[in-house]
Amino acid sequence: MGMTRRSYLGLLGGVPLAASLASGCGFFDDLVGGDGGDKTVNVAVFIPQGQGQGGNFQAAQAGNILANLQSAANEINNQSLGFTMDVSLTVVPPGPNPNFGAFFGANNNAEPTPTPFSPIAETLNEAEASGQLASGDPLPDLLMISNMNELPLLLEEGIIEPFEQATRVDGSVDLDAFAPGALEAVTWQGQVLLLPLSSTINTLTYDEDLFQLSGVPAPTESWTWTEMIEAGKRLTYADEAGGQWGTYAHNSVPLLLSMIWSHGGEVFGAEGGDVRLAEPEAIKGIELWRDIITFHQIAPNPPAGTFSFMRSTRDGMQVVSFDELPQAGRGGGGGGGGGGNQPSATARLATAVRSGGGQGLGADQIRAAALPVDSRQATWVAPAAGLGVGAQAKDTGLAAQAAVVLARELSQLPVTFFGYPVYNVSGERIRQVRPSLTIEDATVIANALGYSRGVPPLLAPSLQSLLQQHLMTPILSGESGVADAAQQVSIAMQEMLRQ
Repeated sequence: MGMTRRSYLGLLGGVPLAASLASGCGFFDDLVGGDGGDKTVNVAVFIPQGQGQGGNFQAAQAGNILANLQSAANEINNQSLGFTMDVSLTVVPPGPNPNFGAFFGANNNAEPTPTPFSPIAETLNEAEASGQLASGDPLPDLLMISNMNELPLLLEEGIIEPFEQATRVDGSVDLDAFAPGALEAVTWQGQVLLLPLSSTINTLTYDEDLFQLSGVPAPTESWTWTEMIEAGKRLTYADEAGGQWGTYAHNSVPLLLSMIWSHGGEVFGAEGGDVRLAEPEAIKGIELWRDIITFHQIAPNPPAGTFSFMRSTRDGMQVVSFDELPQAGRGGGGGGGGGGNQPSATARLATAVRSGGGQGLGADQIRAAALPVDSRQATWVAPAAGLGVGAQAKDTGLAAQAAVVLARELSQLPVTFFGYPVYNVSGERIRQVRPSLTIEDATVIANALGYSRGVPPLLAPSLQSLLQQHLMTPILSGESGVADAAQQVSIAMQEMLRQ
């Protein structure tokens, strides 16, 4: 049964889950589902038919995922929980997909994109209807979803069913073991749409060597934004060896979101379609983000027609600037400058709010630190993989129950190419799946997952472009004040959600 985008936006509150994640004993005692018939739960991981090196890479990644799923399924089947979990690799034939940006009213004339790693709903529908799925199987009971941008389409096309609707039972599930931001990012109208497995997480990363050379104390767990700014002033300068910036901010959405949330602001209301970026608390965070660049001048501010970007190398974090270096002395400005088509300089970067990425934190001297606090502490988490209940599952209630158990098992396996686990995380657990991390950095990441925040799945795919186009660029260019820009980006978000 297909779900229109409007019906998705108007989802009624789902029936809560009933289970306890705290104990594996008696896990299914109070659950409903699988009362008769086939009690096999089919879990599928999808790849397109490989073409060239890209196809080979996707096939290799899918093979790794399949191996982890199979290992978890074996553990579950050995527990004799009343059902059998069967894992399969489903190959989707190549085919065009509608441009995802067009779904949100952008790039309507863009050409269709090739079949991605995690299949777009229309491709699955067509392949299943025509019997072209290479495995010959129908759509599965559980789907491994590795691209959260596809969540709205998968729901609209009726490929998956909202997770809490699938349970069909009274009671409540203890979801406290999941990172709060990961759940928030897959929740709409108070309803969990799928079960998150892993995510990326933003921390404050800093160059330990640059702090020591400048005589600046390393960040602490109680660092405030004011203390970070004061450190940034001491860390920003230019000399014979090159330039150095205190932080990176001008197009850093992770930094902006952390500042909004930490000042008590919100991006989006929890229970409805209201954008809250124009409220006073959010304005405070946006103003501080602006001041870091334009007043305190501890981050580059490329003028119109030029830009800069950050990158990580073996030598640490850097800003590649298509503008001039910081001015000599403390707090050198980033405005004005050369422009041109070639980067005028590469400057060292002391701090940045960013995700550690798939291979850890980069150079040896780059450490992870807690986000600064104001009225509260918060950082952006983006789910990277999840388990969706197939709308055509033999028993959607049983499939939902199996998903919770599978998520618990997968959290102990190295699903590293999808980010960090989000269930029952600790420093030890993070390091188990990312051995390249130090235990100190792994603990910082685990703690950050504990104060993580997410944005709704309908906003996440276009959040970066919306904030840059309607908020960040107008403010830094002087076209709009903070309040006016916040109002404009709120209108743009509301329009997107009404489509």
